[in-house]
Amino acid sequence: MKRILTAIICACAAVAAAAQEEIVTYYDGNSSVKVDGFTWNIGSITLADTLTYVTIDIVPSKSQQRIEYYTNPPAVITAGNTEITCIGAHDRQSDLTKWHESVRGRAYGWGNVEPDAIYSYTLVFGGRVPYGLKDIKISNVRAGGYAFSFSTKGNLENPDPCENVEVSEDRIREEGAADKYGIAGVYESVYGFRLGVTRYASSYRIVCLGAPEGMPWWHSGDVKASTSGLQMKGEAIVGKASCFMADKRLREVEVVFEKTGLKLVSPEGTESYLKK
Repeated sequence: MKRILTAIICACAAVAAAAQEEIVTYYDGNSSVKVDGFTWNIGSITLADTLTYVTIDIVPSKSQQRIEYYTNPPAVITAGNTEITCIGAHDRQSDLTKWHESVRGRAYGWGNVEPDAIYSYTLVFGGRVPYGLKDIKISNVRAGGYAFSFSTKGNLENPDPCENVEVSEDRIREEGAADKYGIAGVYESVYGFRLGVTRYASSYRIVCLGAPEGMPWWHSGDVKASTSGLQMKGEAIVGKASCFMADKRLREVEVVFEKTGLKLVSPEGTESYLKK
């Protein structure tokens, strides 16, 4: 699959109160899949704040009275170990906020179609592809008479927002042994995510040391957060940070260093790590 053009635009997402930056990757048709006399292509992929839009082009090989598409939930995006399910679709390409929800068995389409003409619709998926991930798969099991499977083959425009620094677990462990506050060191979650906490200027920096196999958008040395304003709160040391969450969305969190581990607390939940 070949990327031929990338554009960055601002638009109002359907689930947001304010304008969100959207990143669009256009494709040229080298992703073609031929099924039952039709050619299916990815036209474009749009990454919004909380949704992913995939435009599909249908090219019939002969005149048809009608062609149809379905918005069944079997359409999924596979991103690492995560599946993002189709929640709707629309055929008004100029306005991403106007889409209809998925209804199993309900068909949409066009009448009196011409051979070799392009008929496009956009599937709406209920989540954003994790930041930094370039290779995803878009697939649909056979539903409504068709099936397809496309891969972006590393060509998805999806910038990684994380700074990456040189990091050594051995050095972090040495620093932790000498840290009088007991903050620096290596931390690990039950899901296999490993973090290193190291002194950085007047605060501490939290750096990725390793991530589960199903999260290829995380790399050793990615800076997850830098704490600020640390202070004692009971037996814990607490501060604030702008933190990259598991899917690399940036959120404000409370950082809590306890005797046994580290917690990153946001309105969406808590990430807990044990000191190793």
